Amino acid sequence: MIEATAAQPREAAPNETAEEDDDEAGTALLRTETKAELKQALVAVKEVADLRDEAAQGMFELYADLLSVDARYAWNKIVQEQTEADPYKDLQGLERKGPRGKSRKSFEDCVMFHLLTVFPNNAAEQERYYVTNVLKKPQRVSIRQFVQRVEQLNSYIAQLPCWYYSNSVNAKTVPMNVSFPEADLASHVLRMCPYAWQDQYNLHEKGGAPTDIRSLLQSLEAIERVCGQEGNAKSNPSRDEKPSGSEKKGTKRPGTDAIRVPKKVRTERNCDLCKKHGGAYTTHNTRDCRRFEKDGTEKADFRAAKKSGKKPNPTKQSFAQLSEKLDKLEKVLKKKDTRKRKRRRSDSDSDSE
Repeated sequence: MIEATAAQPREAAPNETAEEDDDEAGTALLRTETKAELKQALVAVKEVADLRDEAAQGMFELYADLLSVDARYAWNKIVQEQTEADPYKDLQGLERKGPRGKSRKSFEDCVMFHLLTVFPNNAAEQERYYVTNVLKKPQRVSIRQFVQRVEQLNSYIAQLPCWYYSNSVNAKTVPMNVSFPEADLASHVLRMCPYAWQDQYNLHEKGGAPTDIRSLLQSLEAIERVCGQEGNAKSNPSRDEKPSGSEKKGTKRPGTDAIRVPKKVRTERNCDLCKKHGGAYTTHNTRDCRRFEKDGTEKADFRAAKKSGKKPNPTKQSFAQLSEKLDKLEKVLKKKDTRKRKRRRSDSDSDSE
């Protein structure tokens, strides 16, 4: 009796059938809504991609508009090689699968390739070395203008090519086109100032290293007002340089090929005899006097020269006088030539007879 009851199939309840129908209808509705959302998402992605491509195209065109004709030719060639070629070579010289298209990354790579046509591969390293070891504060530039210039140079480092963008890169090579942090840049600015300014800063700050540019600039401006424009550079020369008057006379100055010749000191001349008896006493000294003896009498040779008079100096004559003399000389020479010609004619007549 029990086995016969178990073998008969169980009929579904009306409530369960209704629930299954509701689940199927909900699933179909969810699928429909999901498909609609997916379609909207694809449309939105396409719109964003179009906007991205338009923005990238605008970056490339704006950069090209700022270039000259020659630079634009090189830029267009680089853009074609980096965005349309398949495969293309990256900044390290490795071949990549392409085409990569126009994007922010490809634009930055094209800009770096274009900079490499002008700058060397180690331009960033050279700029860092210049800031850390070479740059000094000029004499006639205020500290505020100088700090602004140093900050501008520091910002250029991030835009320059370095050894990382070359074929000689290896696993240990790191990009060096990184600007200095503010604390390091402040320390370099303090080192670029005169030694008198550094001593004053260390005295007031008790040897503490600067941490930011703003506080350092305030301290240096106060020192500039006290020490002067150049921090009394003339009275406090650089520790590595010698004073300007320490070198010997007639020696070469460092960095020049010319020999320093000492200036002649002009001494005043005074003749006591000419001053006493009359004459030009400021043109010679007493021992060189040619007019008077020690007792005040005139010398014999001076009297003879005075009677005979001075011979005319041809260099001091006027142009009219010289032209008259030249005319007279030409007339004399012409007369001599005519006499010679007459003699030659008379000789030739006698020979023919």
